[in-house]
Amino acid sequence: MVETYLLKSLKRIHDDCERALRDDNYRVNTSLAERFNEVLEEVKDEYPDNQRIQDISEAEGISVGTNLHRGSEAALNTIQEIKLETLKIADTLDLDTDDFEDISSSGEFAVINVQQGQSQEQAQTQVQRVTVENIFEDIDGMMTSPEEKEELRDLVQKFEDELESDETDASRLRQIIAKAREYSDDIARKLIMMATERGVYILLGMSLLN
Repeated sequence: MVETYLLKSLKRIHDDCERALRDDNYRVNTSLAERFNEVLEEVKDEYPDNQRIQDISEAEGISVGTNLHRGSEAALNTIQEIKLETLKIADTLDLDTDDFEDISSSGEFAVINVQQGQSQEQAQTQVQRVTVENIFEDIDGMMTSPEEKEELRDLVQKFEDELESDETDASRLRQIIAKAREYSDDIARKLIMMATERGVYILLGMSLLN
């Protein structure tokens, strides 16, 4: 009963994030953050012994000021992070997310663009909640062949190398995520999260990945 309630709550927030991103509706980021934090508090109360749940941070809404372009980008990033965190919670609790609204399920996939004007030092100061090491741990726990695990590890390493290069190639990042998605949607999502945390923002519904 509790899991059903949580799943419905997460789905509503996830789907509202999806629609906001699709419409570039950055103004709703603060209300989505408040709703997410309320649900997160309930989840933490319900699962006090689940360390992965307890480690999830509250979302912080952004008030868009005079710099509309930069502010709206940051607000959209906040919405994207909230959406990804709802999926992370659902995955951690083994909740079925098949009914979650997803642009990618209709043939479109996230387009990754590198933020202009952000220095490598700025990117490195961001909190790294998703690392190559913990993605490798997830891969080790997958029920798949050793060969596929090794191929996934290689993709993750290539992804990090591309993120850390002086001239990050957005199209190359898209290709790696698309390839990783053939093995695991969860690993593909974590790569997107890692990119976001390193100064890469995600725009949805702009292109198809073949």
